[in-house]
Amino acid sequence: MSYIYPKFTLVIYVSNSLIFTDPSAFCRDSIHYIEQLKEARMLNSYHVYTDGSFRAPGCGAWGALILEAHTQEVVTEIFEGVWDTTNNRMEMSAVGNALRCLPVGSDVTIFADSRYTIDCFTKWHWGWKKNDWITLTGKPVSNRDLIEPTLDLLTLYKTKFVHVYGHSGNTYNEIVDTRVQGITAKMKSWRLSNPTKALTEHPRFW
Repeated sequence: MSYIYPKFTLVIYVSNSLIFTDPSAFCRDSIHYIEQLKEARMLNSYHVYTDGSFRAPGCGAWGALILEAHTQEVVTEIFEGVWDTTNNRMEMSAVGNALRCLPVGSDVTIFADSRYTIDCFTKWHWGWKKNDWITLTGKPVSNRDLIEPTLDLLTLYKTKFVHVYGHSGNTYNEIVDTRVQGITAKMKSWRLSNPTKALTEHPRFW
């Protein structure tokens, strides 16, 4: 991609390396222009902390805390409770829903404590696709309805996954974990206290 600036042209590659078509054009104005470009890029970089929670019987929640990568300021946070689900689905839902909050093309680093979620989106899906979404044991891949649309979303961003250990003192991971655990605790308490209503009602506690 080329950016035209008075008297010279900058060629900027995705790898972040900068090459000038005219070395003599590297002057004070060009340095200022580069800094502006770097600043603009930083504004489209985010750190996303995701987590999911599940408590039997059928009480789940997912959540995500989104921060601007350069300043570490909180951009937004999203949380939701889901009835009759699983822990893995909540972990993956957090990733997909967080991405939907971000500008397409952003640099996104996703911090998750679920190895299953990270491996689904970075390793296993290649083999599943080649095998028509059938596992090595001959069974259909679980949670395909969540995995496929999230993989499509991931192609719209420059993403990197980072594994963090749960309950290890990571401040942002702990914040998200506390919120989703709080939601599922309220859901479980209501469901156990209202066994009859629980068959047909699904109130919100988030």
